[in-house]
Amino acid sequence: MEKENQINNNEPPISIHSTNKQIFSKHYVIMREMTYYMRLFYDGSSEFVRYDDTAKKWVFLCFPPEKKVI
Repeated sequence: MEKENQINNNEPPISIHSTNKQIFSKHYVIMREMTYYMRLFYDGSSEFVRYDDTAKKWVFLCFPPEKKVI
């Protein structure tokens, strides 16, 4: 039972951003020698999520969509 909870706790949480926007991609990326989940949204924004073992919590990095230069 405790093992199942640990596995479930290692899945990245749903952010407020992802509950309001439909996700069209979710995959792993390595950034600064750490593994992150990367989620891209239909509005062009992206979100990186990783579990911080030291802090025992999930860390979010959100990036707005790139502005197109005309």
